Amino acid sequence: MKEKKQSSITNIFVYLLMFIFIILIIIPPLTRVFFKEENTNINSSSNNGINSAIALTCRKEVTVGTMIYNVTVTSNYGNNILNKVTFDYEQPEIIDQTIVDNPVLTEMNTIRNSGLVDETTDGLSTTFILTKETKEANPTNTSLDNYFQPFDTQKTNLESLGYTCSTLTA
Repeated sequence: MKEKKQSSITNIFVYLLMFIFIILIIIPPLTRVFFKEENTNINSSSNNGINSAIALTCRKEVTVGTMIYNVTVTSNYGNNILNKVTFDYEQPEIIDQTIVDNPVLTEMNTIRNSGLVDETTDGLSTTFILTKETKEANPTNTSLDNYFQPFDTQKTNLESLGYTCSTLTA
């Protein structure tokens, strides 16, 4: 009798598990059928967000006397709109004080004096960040307009200044 009772409990448990698995198999197709319209709206609204994000990174080495400066300009675009430009200047460890007219330091001072950038310095590296919001808040300040251009113009402009550019698309 005990074996029969245990066997019937096992059978009930097996049938219950089969029922649960069948329900779990049926639920996903049913949700796709009944919630099809909502899923379509979710997909189309997410496509209306950022369609593309592009990072244009341009680098050049500038030799001034015996010193070598590494300069990187990174332009971040979202939906073909320039959101941020980052200027990175890596200075050499030993600065030659005999150089009177240093074009890299002149360029850095021009960017610094524009009043449009946030500056951070970490050891030998100096970073300037120009954002879309800052640029829009100061429409009459045109000192950095050459660096705040649409993608194709920005790439052409920087390559004409001796930069080697590459893009990353997300």
